[in-house]
Amino acid sequence: MYYCNYAIASYGPLFYYIYNPLTGVCKMTQSCMCGHNGCCLSNQSSHYPLTYGDHCFNCKTNVVQLSLDDSGYIQDTEIVYISWNNDVYQQPFFVAIDHNKRSVVLTIRGTLSELDALTDAVASPISIPVEGNDGTWKGHKFREL
Repeated sequence: MYYCNYAIASYGPLFYYIYNPLTGVCKMTQSCMCGHNGCCLSNQSSHYPLTYGDHCFNCKTNVVQLSLDDSGYIQDTEIVYISWNNDVYQQPFFVAIDHNKRSVVLTIRGTLSELDALTDAVASPISIPVEGNDGTWKGHKFREL
C-alpha cells in the first residue's frame, strides 16, 4: 500500500482535490504560488525537478510533491524528473528518490480508464526480470480476480 501513494500523487491536482475536498483548493493554490513547502518566505530547497509539460509555476508538479508529503506515509522523497506529456504512447510519469526506503520510484500514470483504475487497485509487486536484479527491483503487475 505504501507505493499506492505514488500512484495517487501522479494524477496531480485532480486526485489531490478529490482526497482533500475541504482544504485541497487552498493548499493547491498556496503550493502553486509558493512551491510545495507552502511558504513563500522560507528557504526552499535548491533542488527543482526537471519538468516537461507543466505550466510556468509548475503547479501540477508542486501538487504531486504536496500529495506525497500529505500522505502521512511518505517522507523525505524528492522528485527528480516529471513529464506531463499525455499523448498516444506517451503517458505522464515521474521519477522520485525515496530516501527512507532507499529506492528510486518510477510512477507511470494511467489514463483514468476503468481498466487502469482496476489495475492500480489490485496490483501485486513482482521482481523485475532483468540481469543484475538481486530481487529488490520491483514493479507491479495486474492480477486476475
